[in-house]
Amino acid sequence: CGVVGDFALDVYVDYSDDTDEHSVETGKPIHHGQDIRCAPGGAGNVAKNLAALEPAAIHAFGLVGDDIYGRELVRCLDQLGVDTSAMLVQYLDWHTSTYVKPLLDRIEQNRLDFGARNRPTSDSIEALVNRLEAAVASLDVLIINQQMLAPLMTVDFTEQLASLAVRNPALLIIADCRDVSLLRPGVMAKVNTTEVAGLLGHPVDERDTEQCITACGEASERLGGPVMMTRGENGLIVVGDDHLINVPAVTVVGETDTVGAGDTCLAAYALATAAGAGAAASAEFANLAASITVTKLNQTGTANADELAAQVVDARYIHAPEIASGLRSPDLLADTAIERITGRTSGAITHAVFDHDGTISTLRRGWNEVMYDMGLNVTSGGRLAELPADQLARLTEKIHKMVDETTGIQTIRQMMFLADIVSSEGLVEASAVRTASEYKRQYLEQLMTTVNARMASVRDGSQPVTAFTVPGAVALLEQFHAAGIELILASGTDQDDVEKEAALLGYGGCFSSIRGSQGDEIGDAKRLVMQRLLAGRQTLAGIVVFGDGSVEIAEGRHAGAVTVGIANDEDIPGKLCNDKRRRLIRAGADWIVPDFTDAAQLIEAIHGD
Repeated sequence: CGVVGDFALDVYVDYSDDTDEHSVETGKPIHHGQDIRCAPGGAGNVAKNLAALEPAAIHAFGLVGDDIYGRELVRCLDQLGVDTSAMLVQYLDWHTSTYVKPLLDRIEQNRLDFGARNRPTSDSIEALVNRLEAAVASLDVLIINQQMLAPLMTVDFTEQLASLAVRNPALLIIADCRDVSLLRPGVMAKVNTTEVAGLLGHPVDERDTEQCITACGEASERLGGPVMMTRGENGLIVVGDDHLINVPAVTVVGETDTVGAGDTCLAAYALATAAGAGAAASAEFANLAASITVTKLNQTGTANADELAAQVVDARYIHAPEIASGLRSPDLLADTAIERITGRTSGAITHAVFDHDGTISTLRRGWNEVMYDMGLNVTSGGRLAELPADQLARLTEKIHKMVDETTGIQTIRQMMFLADIVSSEGLVEASAVRTASEYKRQYLEQLMTTVNARMASVRDGSQPVTAFTVPGAVALLEQFHAAGIELILASGTDQDDVEKEAALLGYGGCFSSIRGSQGDEIGDAKRLVMQRLLAGRQTLAGIVVFGDGSVEIAEGRHAGAVTVGIANDEDIPGKLCNDKRRRLIRAGADWIVPDFTDAAQLIEAIHGD
């Protein structure tokens, strides 16, 4: 593999401004450096991503200055096993392209950039072209990277690379150029929706799959070659002479950092294609790799073979972003609140898998608010009122995002995410950070005060069962049970609690199996249920999954079952919750309802009648 272009060095500097010290010379506050680390950036990050995937060889072609940053960049590349013999030093008019990123409380501050006025000399261009000419016979793929305001990739150098491509038609060349005017016919272009919008002269909404497919095709025609267009959190599209491939994004739970994800995507696609994979397999490989690196915070991450092998098994995908985001009008069945998303049908229903909390029972209504408040409190070390407004807003958004995205998974796993946030925010001394099990106990102590009071009100008759069940849910369970349909209850709540609550509300006996979490043991009950149903079957025809959480919908869709998202507002029976609707559609819901009021029409539709 060869990489040519704008090699840079990323320098991360962690510092503290809580010093009460001032410079004797200037009188200005002194900041204390805490840590400094360097990593290849720009084309260097592409090389780093290639190195993580272990190709036979990586050759770097670029310029550095005669400075400490250039020497450090070459040292970093050497450590990765990259051949740096064609990393040439230009002694005049060239500073090694460097991004110095100060991090205060893990938040990036104003960046300090070097190399903004670089100009490659004709001698440097000639020397690089000669090195490329000498190496081209040994390359399976050449990746071109341009991202600097004053790039190595001048018009002259680009023309010479285009000429190199013409003379070597068997060589796969993929270019990622922020200035798309530098792209030449015959070279595959890696672009994003913003770049395509600039090329075509009209907006491109990355959520709109049809619009993106059309735009990618137009970009391919305009540029005269294949195009890979990334769509942020909505996946990627590849268009070539004989193929059009749309790859949906992988669902990523937790905090993300998208810096460098495009480089990962580019490197993985190039390497897979050079190794002989088809366009579809290469695009899927690139998509999986990018979904791994975005989980690596405050760094330009990479994805290795072991991580990719695990992601192949674990990946669940984002569906219908244009419908979830409201770009398309809801397709409602006549005279009902039933929204058809895909309209997939199951035929006669033989098995039905139900989530519990929020799908059937509302005894735990408000659990998310309890988790929001508890999460904010423990993350701040009990000092919420002391946080600056901007930090409080950021932290609130982070906790809410974590809770919303993990709806439906085991409580212990939610607390593992919370423990990670507490550690990463650094507002609590490391010795005071609790385990996930301890956070779980704290959360349940707060939640169960309300839940136990509600259960007591059902036992003493002061509240009817209907006060704590989703409208129509119990009637549908009884109907299914009477019809001989096998019912399975799967929940992220501890199994003992699920069984007690289902029995109290009067429908526990309808289920042939109840699966919940086993204390603090890690194991997703919903995934296990789908795996057991799939065992020995060719398809999951006749199996329907009902749930208000992303997890059960994603697992059901992944396994091939028909999925029904219950997007209910638990505080206002019969009202659709738009936030739930969005999450459930993205998770893979085939149908959306606010509750089971229209159950008869829903079942007819699922049957395909």
